[in-house]
Amino acid sequence: MAKKNEELISVSFTAILIGCLLMPLLIFIIGLERAVTIIVIPLWLYAVIKRLIKQEKNKKNEKLKDLEKKTRKNIIEKYNARYPTIEEKLEHINDLINLIYHKTDISLSPEEAWFIIEYNETEENIKTIDYSMKKLKTKSEKNIAQMLIKIGKIHPTSWDEYIEEVLNLYEIYLERHWSVSNKNTVMEEIDTILDQQSAQHFEEKLKRSVEEKITVAQIEKMDGFAFEELLWKLYKKAWYHIRVTQRSWDQWADLIIEKDGIATVIQAKRYTGKVNNSAIQEVVASKKFYDCDEAIVVTTAQFTKSAISLAKINGVQLIDGKELDKLFDTFL
Repeated sequence: MAKKNEELISVSFTAILIGCLLMPLLIFIIGLERAVTIIVIPLWLYAVIKRLIKQEKNKKNEKLKDLEKKTRKNIIEKYNARYPTIEEKLEHINDLINLIYHKTDISLSPEEAWFIIEYNETEENIKTIDYSMKKLKTKSEKNIAQMLIKIGKIHPTSWDEYIEEVLNLYEIYLERHWSVSNKNTVMEEIDTILDQQSAQHFEEKLKRSVEEKITVAQIEKMDGFAFEELLWKLYKKAWYHIRVTQRSWDQWADLIIEKDGIATVIQAKRYTGKVNNSAIQEVVASKKFYDCDEAIVVTTAQFTKSAISLAKINGVQLIDGKELDKLFDTFL
């Protein structure tokens, strides 16, 4: 159906283009009034076809939204919780389509299933913003900006994209609540706050002496518990909720961090040599034991090629000494 719609728009656009190119000739041959009529008719048809296609798309989306509501509790929410990353969602999307079909007798394309997945995530994120807005005593643009930053994910390489996503969600929230808050003003406040935070953080780093700077070389001299404590400070600075596992019986887990409803188990390896497969196997077992969504292995060293391959297969994130140095420089 989408291809047919594209073909209709393409044909209409082509007709308009040809008409515009032939306009001078048409005026010369049949006169201005008739030439304008010939040009206006394709323009009108193009507008009508475009409107019909938009209406059809809106109807289809409404049906998909209804399907999401029907399957939200038993299927979609569990699917998004079980597969938190985009890669995992895409990998298992055919299984989701099959399950929905057997539960509802409705057959979906991958694009339609992805719409339902994203719509569910949007609704959950809107709930978070709605809950946070209700807790604000004064709903000034500055307070709203601080709230949006607080619920955001802090990641140096993807912050700009994420804050844009948060602002889009906030705009949806405004539309639903008939609010008059200005999105552009909130964006300016966010930029101001982030610039201030960046300046303060850099000033703090300058105040510390070179000897006080945290490096991988320093960590290698620490014991295992001191390294875990340092990681605790690192992820706390990145606005995660932290749980430290029992050291007497930790099931290969050193920390469990939580943010946005996603729990991640972390295993710390203070190595001088390369970290091998056993660390990946251990953190995968730990992820299952603690019922976490994601797993990370952090090391002061590097990983073997086989460990990198095994981590990729099992969806384990690896942070080596070089990346760890960057994280310390960013947050500590």
